[in-house]
Amino acid sequence: MTLRHPFGRLGSIAVLAALALQGGCVDMTPQEPDPDDPAQRIVDRPGSGAARVSGVVLSATSEDVLPIGGVLIILGDASAVSRVDGTFDLLSVPGGSQPLVVDGSHLVAGDGRYGQFVSRVEVEDQKQVQLEQPVYIPFVPDAALQPVSLEREATITGPDGVTLTIPPAGARVDGEAWDGRLAIIAIPPERVPWPLPDALADSSVKLLTIQPAGIEFPVPARLTIDDGGAGDAGALMLLTLDPASGAYVDRALLEGSVGAFRTRLGGVEGGGWHVLTRPRVSVIAPCPARTAEAESACLRAWMDAVDAFSVVPPPAAPGADVPLATLGEAMALAPRSAAEARTIIRAVTEDYNVVRAVTSAADGVYRGMSELDGLGAGIEAAFLACAEVTACGGSPGRGALDEALAQVQENAAAFAPPYARLAAATAALSPYFSRPQDLDDAALAAYRVDADAFVQALAAFGSSAAPMAAYDALIVTRREVERALLAQRAAFSRPAESDEAAPVSVAGICTDEGTRSYGLVAAGMASIQLTPIDPESSEACVFVAMDAGNERVSRPILQSSLLAGTSMPITLALDRRLTRASYVDGTPVAGELDPESPVHVWSFDALERDGVDVAFVSDGAAAIGVTTGASPPHILRRGGFHVSNLPGDGSRALHVIALEPDRKLPYAFTAALDAPRFEFGQPVRGTFDIMRRAEVVLFQAEAGDRVTVERTCCDNGRPNAAFSVFDPVGVQLTPIDANQPEPGTGAESFLIESPGVHRVLLSAAEGAFGDYELVVRRAAVEPPRKVPFDETIQAEFAHPGAAAVFAFTGAAGQRIAIEGVSTTGPEAVAVTVIAPDGTRILQSTLLYFDDSSFARRTFDLPADGVYTLSLTVPLLADMQTGSVEFRLTAVAGDDDPTPVH
Repeated sequence: MTLRHPFGRLGSIAVLAALALQGGCVDMTPQEPDPDDPAQRIVDRPGSGAARVSGVVLSATSEDVLPIGGVLIILGDASAVSRVDGTFDLLSVPGGSQPLVVDGSHLVAGDGRYGQFVSRVEVEDQKQVQLEQPVYIPFVPDAALQPVSLEREATITGPDGVTLTIPPAGARVDGEAWDGRLAIIAIPPERVPWPLPDALADSSVKLLTIQPAGIEFPVPARLTIDDGGAGDAGALMLLTLDPASGAYVDRALLEGSVGAFRTRLGGVEGGGWHVLTRPRVSVIAPCPARTAEAESACLRAWMDAVDAFSVVPPPAAPGADVPLATLGEAMALAPRSAAEARTIIRAVTEDYNVVRAVTSAADGVYRGMSELDGLGAGIEAAFLACAEVTACGGSPGRGALDEALAQVQENAAAFAPPYARLAAATAALSPYFSRPQDLDDAALAAYRVDADAFVQALAAFGSSAAPMAAYDALIVTRREVERALLAQRAAFSRPAESDEAAPVSVAGICTDEGTRSYGLVAAGMASIQLTPIDPESSEACVFVAMDAGNERVSRPILQSSLLAGTSMPITLALDRRLTRASYVDGTPVAGELDPESPVHVWSFDALERDGVDVAFVSDGAAAIGVTTGASPPHILRRGGFHVSNLPGDGSRALHVIALEPDRKLPYAFTAALDAPRFEFGQPVRGTFDIMRRAEVVLFQAEAGDRVTVERTCCDNGRPNAAFSVFDPVGVQLTPIDANQPEPGTGAESFLIESPGVHRVLLSAAEGAFGDYELVVRRAAVEPPRKVPFDETIQAEFAHPGAAAVFAFTGAAGQRIAIEGVSTTGPEAVAVTVIAPDGTRILQSTLLYFDDSSFARRTFDLPADGVYTLSLTVPLLADMQTGSVEFRLTAVAGDDDPTPVH
């Protein structure tokens, strides 16, 4: 068997050479392999070390999971070929961090070939390692391969409405422009080729691979994804498996609008494997200083630097060398007649359009870069603002930041003037290209002057500063600035202590929908994966962090405009003032939010089971919600609402939050308490009017309860409202056996998985007024069965949509494995694990009952206490009834099968 080049100039050996990482042991020269040379045949070769690594290669795209034989695997300087059953053994692997290359591109199968996978593995010397997770590689059909171009923008289409837009000459291999063919392949989420971080394993939205894996996009390519008609105005993050580290790193932020998610920050930097997920949130507090004012100034200056940098638009395309040369040559012909000029114009119109687009985009980029002169000064001011310079000035990223900023400004100064001249000359030609038929002999002289100006501008730009080179120089330094800013973040934050209390609440609340996501983090710098906000919601969702103890709050950020910073995960900085006041029942209040204080909290006294009626007025850029205890708002709306059955967990407050936090926002409200109106089985009645547009019913339920919600009256000839049910952390519950065409308009039953206060949100239809009536019934069932460790447990699913709820007792720091033992029906079940405080440790993670790695899932316990374990059969499963057997195991550290990576 010999290595061949399946993808043009990007062959298997070239891939290995291009992706041989710094410090790695792969030493191969990119050259065309000779099929007759025995030295170049694929063989098992031991390396120079003493470790052994074994695993299996499977197909990522076949309907059934199939092993792939004949795949080349290289780890460090050891190589192996997978057997017929997909297994492989790498012998004498050197210890340390080693590049791993899995390459099936020489394997022809029907109408295509297999793809490639590249990562990095930390190998423990003289140890035997079995990779628990299979290494999946895709099958790449010939029909899926599409060309990229040196001359013009290329749009590569993939499945499910995925498109990748690559600028002219925007693809590189070994640093050289490449005009071969590539493909986008969608992969089932459970067939990720390398373990996802725990925070991503349960929140990934889509898994894609771009093949060949070794392609690079110096200017990140733009990704667009159809939202399937959901109208999602939220955001997605693109994470890429970085072959240099073996980790998934943030590469882009996509914003949802007009039926699709589009890249708004960052982009796709090359081939390989990419995961789309919902955004995470990072909370940072100011660096230590002697005064609160110094802390705030220190952090604010850093955030301003991030904001200033983020407004620089990314280049739309790298250069247009060929169109420029073609157009310049044509313009230099100096035609003797208008007819000849019109012929030239028509012949090079496409080249002119490319040049016009590129130069206008570049001009904006260079101007934006040159306007960052104050950025370095702002960062310097941030350091000076800290009373303890050593605490804030010791970041290793500072020098890199200064150097990167200087290089950006040097590039901008060098390239902006000639590019601006070229853009002006290109614009001067615009009238001739927009209406060539209007060019006559009288206008020929002016045309010759404009064409000559273009040729001179092109000559002045110079071959040493070609558009592509200028773009690349800017991109490299722009990326360095972003990395340096991220490194600088550590200088303006104190690390979170693992045993520190968690006074900072982080909330993601969707206005007008009531869905919310919620978590607690320790004071300082910490990252949190919020429970996913309802992906079907088309309403704006706002993220905000609050440190009530120190009366600090972050700038609220709308999910549909999470582009305020360059760092990902999204940063919420506790650098604003939290305004607090007491509210007296029934008193009209007028207030004003401003950029320094974008959140106002009005505390009020109420008895358990009381209701509160809220009327609220603003210009639509502020919202109000009701909180109880330490929870985020149970609802957040731009208008009025009623809440029934306030729980008895202490404090109550009205939160007024700025949705446009960079301007002053006047508001007014009145809140009136009323007597209890909720009992299980008794109707909650009220009236929707211009000031009241929603009813929220709060109720306490335990794991295993079955709750039925019914809207019982008052259509007035048409539905005037619909309801949704949410658990204590804001996850919308799915009805059991829901068959009605309009969800939330009749009677629906729900299985309670997480104990605590749940919410029913009844929202008025657009333009609907009049009465409403809602009934909530609860059927308590037996408490969840307690599951011991190391015993096989059976779960029954008697009808479609059924769920099985269990409980187990665990301790903080334990690692638990759930194993699928056998099944008489469902191929897989969705596993949800809920901690004692209501947070989800696992969220609908699929557990299989075969011999794959997906028949075993591991997770860590954050606290002592009783955990809830819920098993449900996916709605789209072929078999939804029957029984399954599973087992819980406490995994010891030495026995943890998690693969090294």
